[in-house]
Formats: sequence, structure tokens, C-alpha cells
Amino acid sequence: IARTRHTDSMQEGRGLTMNNVDKYRDHLARFHAESTYLCRPFFDAVQSAPEAHLERSCKIGSAGISPLRMNLWYRNDGSTEPESAIKTLVERYVNIADIDLSLYNYLLGSSFRYDKVHYNIVGIDIRPEPQASRLKLWHIVVDYPEIEEAMLTCDGIPQQASWLNVHGGLLFGFDFGFGGTSALKVYPLMHDYEMQEHRQLLHEVFGERMVALTDHCCRVSFGYSTGNSGVTAHMIPYDAAAFVSTSGSQPLADAYATCGASSVIVAMDTAEINAADCRNFNLYY
Repeated sequence: IARTRHTDSMQEGRGLTMNNVDKYRDHLARFHAESTYLCRPFFDAVQSAPEAHLERSCKIGSAGISPLRMNLWYRNDGSTEPESAIKTLVERYVNIADIDLSLYNYLLGSSFRYDKVHYNIVGIDIRPEPQASRLKLWHIVVDYPEIEEAMLTCDGIPQQASWLNVHGGLLFGFDFGFGGTSALKVYPLMHDYEMQEHRQLLHEVFGERMVALTDHCCRVSFGYSTGNSGVTAHMIPYDAAAFVSTSGSQPLADAYATCGASSVIVAMDTAEINAADCRNFNLYY
């Protein structure tokens, strides 16, 4: 929920007048990237969704910058069905990639209440190797404790994810690899006042370095996945420029300067934070 408020206010604060198609093309131009055939279904969804919020992203690591990453956020108006545009997009990717929806169907089934969903989000992460690419499908639920508990206690999600879920509502979703893999992801969220209140818990779970970073953030979401044992901290810093500068990562600084945003979300691996050796980042704007 907080992440969406951040992106909406950021867009207003920057005075952007670009529509989603312009933003899509601007992102590719900034990072000197070219769409591939795997981007086409998503681009078509972008063209047909002027009401959605387009969130742009890039992954920064030892292999360089991977910029073909974007998410479309659809606000739910109380519908009891998923967005038809999302259903169409998923079907198109199922037809061109080896995507397995069985985990999604198993965990949500036919009784999932879409009227409890605040936002439906669909995204892509396209890599040079097609099988390494992913389709992402997320939901933000509000006042839906039974689904929150089901997602947080799913096999493969550590118990600490439930400990950190102190804020109302939950962002959770699925990564569908184009090679047939799938994983559930959950993102318990804390605002700055909640991080102060639960400082001891954060120290016990993550250690001193992570706690020190949270002091510079207005919100942090902690990402857990059934697909791996690592934890990613998605941080919204008070001062993005200062936060990026103190990270000591030149590739991150270059990507931040390239995107041109005054406010961003920076995702970092908590194990790398604890080791004081951060080399991999996700940047969202």
C-alpha cells in the first residue's frame, strides 16, 4: 500500500505529464534498451491501460544493468474478478512461454475474494536468455486476514515474515519463470514509526547494519520467497540521493542518475547488507 502511495506522490511531485506509453519508451531510451518480442504483450497492455500506474525498474549487478523490468498497477474498484487486461496478458504469455500457473491456482483457488484486493499488479522482467525471464502477478489485500495468514505461513516462507507483518494489509505475489518455475513472494511492510517501535525485533532478525539503514527510510518492505532463502529489503529513503551515495555503489549511482527520478525504491539483499558487501540492487521509480 505504501509503495503505491510513494509512486503516485512521486509522479505528482515531479510534475510528470507523460502517459504510460511515453514513460515506457522514455525508460528504454534512458537505459539504451530495446524491446524484444517478449515485451510485446506487456507493451500492448501498457497502451490499453492509461488509468494504471506504470512503475519502471532495473536490476543492477555484476552482469551490468538489466532494464527490461516494469510493473502495471491497477487500482481495484471493488470488482470481484481479476482485471480483464491482466487475464488477457497472462494468457498471452502462457502461449509464448513455458509458464506454470499451478502454484497460483493452488494457493488462491476459486474462493479468492478479489473485492478484498486494493491493487492488482502485473509485471515483466525480461532477460537476454528467454528462460531466465519472468512474468509477475501481485495483489495488495486489505482487511483479508485469512489470505494474509495463508500466504505468510505457506511452505517455504520463513516464520519471521509473519513476525514482521505488523502493518495492516499485505503485498504478495507470484513470479512465473519462462522456463516453468514459479514462486510465491510476500512483502511485510513497516513504516518508520513501526520500525522504531519494533527496533529490537528488526535487530534480532537482521542485525545492526540493517537497523541502521532503516533509520534513513520512511518505509521498508521485506521480501520473502519460496524460490530462494534470501531476504530483500525494499527501501524508500527520505533522501534518495544521499542514500544512493552512501551505498558506495557506482553502478547504483549511475542507474539513479540515469532514471532521473528524485525519489526511488532501492531493493538490497539483507545478507549483503550484513556483510557490508552490497553488489546487487533493484531500483524502482
